[in-house]
Amino acid sequence: MTYRDNSLAPFSHMNHNYKAYPLIFTVVFTAFVTFTYGTGRYAYGLYLPDIEKTFSISTLSLGLIASAATMVFVITTLISSILAQRMRAIWMICISGIVTSLGCFLVFLSTAPSVLVVGIIMASACVGVAPPCEYRIIDEYLAPKWQNRAIACLNCGGTIGILAVGGLSYALPGSWQQIWLVFAGCALIVTILAVLILPAESSTAGANETRQTIPARSIYRPGVINLALLCVTYGFLLGCYYTYSAKLLSHDGGYGPTFQEWFWILVGASGLITVFSGDLISRQGVKFVLMLAHALSASSCVLIVFFINDETAVVIAAVTFGIGSMIPGSALLIWSMQLYKGYPSIAFGVMFAFLSLGQASGSAISGFLSDTAGLSTAFLTSAVVILSSLIFIPANASEAQRTA
Repeated sequence: MTYRDNSLAPFSHMNHNYKAYPLIFTVVFTAFVTFTYGTGRYAYGLYLPDIEKTFSISTLSLGLIASAATMVFVITTLISSILAQRMRAIWMICISGIVTSLGCFLVFLSTAPSVLVVGIIMASACVGVAPPCEYRIIDEYLAPKWQNRAIACLNCGGTIGILAVGGLSYALPGSWQQIWLVFAGCALIVTILAVLILPAESSTAGANETRQTIPARSIYRPGVINLALLCVTYGFLLGCYYTYSAKLLSHDGGYGPTFQEWFWILVGASGLITVFSGDLISRQGVKFVLMLAHALSASSCVLIVFFINDETAVVIAAVTFGIGSMIPGSALLIWSMQLYKGYPSIAFGVMFAFLSLGQASGSAISGFLSDTAGLSTAFLTSAVVILSSLIFIPANASEAQRTA
């Protein structure tokens, strides 16, 4: 354990009582994740029908755009996981927030597909830059009882982002591109707040990891293959569902924009249960949480395909997916951090690299299936994939947890 109990004050720009810092950090950085990772990675899926209509782009091309954005995200995540051991946190936070804000601003300005693609890629490319230093701060500066909770809350930032995307779309009717301007402004504001509450240190440059960099050959750990396979299959599901659910509702179900926005809001609101996943993992273990979550996600895929014309069933599908799709993020990250004790930025990089590879393949393959066999086939394929992944959960996965 690298927790530092006497290095938290004074802060870079604010001086708070030490006991309040874990809460301040958790709230501010959850907001930061919401308006960088949450909007940068998930807004594209909600506006897919609008983008398709505005720019006349095929479903397969839309899937390839999502895959390209995810692959760039993988690259930046891996690079940042290495640089997190050497760079000041303030630079990583600024790069993540500012580039995301500029990407959203480009989407707002776009009048040609080329500008749109650059904006979409920029909006999601650097959201993986900040998390390695965020999780390192959690590992080094937060008390043990706060660590699982903080991880769960930051992971919940993604689902709050989905809720924000749907809520803003409903509250600000009109041009879908104007809402991306709001995303850009929010990303900039939370970046400033995040910088202001960074702990003052030598300066969050990964003191422990800087002195002892993990050798490349030591990336392999017992259990990492199972972790990788679970991350890839989980990512495949996310790549399909978040990219094409709005299109499925519009094309197969005939639902209008308002229903799609409420569907998105329900997914996000239901995912808020993730904030309690840290305590659940500490009590029940990773294996139980993953089995429960994957069963819920698969059920959602089945419901939204076979009962697409039943609004009640679609609402249930939104709720079950909101819960089932968000909880695994906390479980897999806690498992990864257990495998790479003392190297939180490496743990984040390994987990999210495989997760993002799964998302990229999920978006591309689902786009292909959509054009050749229909969107319903893509969603049923995702259900089979996520259920099949249960065989990769080892019996000792329940030990991959920390006591909250």
